[in-house]
Amino acid sequence: LAFGLQKAAKYYYYPGWHEPGPALQCTINKEAWLELPEDLQAIVRTACMAANMDIQAEYTYGNALALDQLMKDPDIELRELPPSVIQVLRDEADKAVAELVDEDEWAAMFDASFREFVTKSNENQRISELSYLQNRIGK
Repeated sequence: LAFGLQKAAKYYYYPGWHEPGPALQCTINKEAWLELPEDLQAIVRTACMAANMDIQAEYTYGNALALDQLMKDPDIELRELPPSVIQVLRDEADKAVAELVDEDEWAAMFDASFREFVTKSNENQRISELSYLQNRIGK
């Protein structure tokens, strides 16, 4: 809505499978970080966590309002991306990540850590968050 995309295209395709939500990053020079006393490091960590939680809450709230507005607009049609399209998008994204991982040691370390977490997290998400949401909306 903020960019007025609904004026240019009448279809709203979902899910936004590639970006489940916002994420923030705080980058601090390591030498400067190590010079901070532990209490100030704790304050920075807490402030970063609070900012991240705030943006996630704002994102969730704002998107709920925007989607409600789009769903009420007779000129907008919501369409779910078919599984075949999601698979192509997944395959292409995997190729792009693989190229990056092959070229960059940091990307490889991040990707390995991320994939390890996702593998551990998926089952928990399936039986907790996904199950909760499906039962809440009656699916």
